Amino acid sequence: MSALLGLYLLLSFAIPVGVVLEYASVHKEFFTLAVELTNSPLFHLLCVNSFIALAWVLWFVARATFFGKLNRTESDAIRNAAPMCVVESLICPFYFGVPVLGPAGVVSILTVVVAVLHRLAQERIGTLQIVEERATRIPMLIRLFLFLYVFFAIDLYVVFDLVGASRHNGGGKSLQYCIALLYSQFLISILEMFTQLLFLTASKEGHYRSAPYYFEMFYSFAKSMAFFVLFYILRAA
Repeated sequence: MSALLGLYLLLSFAIPVGVVLEYASVHKEFFTLAVELTNSPLFHLLCVNSFIALAWVLWFVARATFFGKLNRTESDAIRNAAPMCVVESLICPFYFGVPVLGPAGVVSILTVVVAVLHRLAQERIGTLQIVEERATRIPMLIRLFLFLYVFFAIDLYVVFDLVGASRHNGGGKSLQYCIALLYSQFLISILEMFTQLLFLTASKEGHYRSAPYYFEMFYSFAKSMAFFVLFYILRAA
């Protein structure tokens, strides 16, 4: 993390606190303070910026926890994939006019981090195919398996939560479909990465070399079918 980015993150959390303290020195009552802050466009903009900064912090923490230090190939791949992840995760909320600080807006910003992490996990599998040193390979495998287990649960929860919410909320099904579709793609990608890791050792030993190809075709078909399955489920809900 560069010094400039670190300064941005620090100021993103410090300035809103300073604004709250300044308002509090003028408005002593809590209710009046809350109303003034709610009606302040500047404070709203600072809150949006703070949440974006929080997403950056979550990215750095998750990356350090599940992947450690990245090599140059992984860094370049993430740098190239990040803009597309941002577009895929935010285009639907912006299209439907969702507030950034609303529940759907919050999920969408966090989805950017989740999407980039999934992309990094795919790159890490490629790295494991060429890493031979046992001392380096085993920690990378452990961290990657931990990531897959944790985010498999997260992706599965989000998909089922959105499907369940659509049964109780008549409106907003289009946005729910878009977010659920993204997370269903993440979920299928994790299953595909699990399969790739299981066959990674077998292929090195000379067995089942053609099996990953057929599984890749299966998961590609599953990702395509997710469009229609989720649409049918949310429409019937």
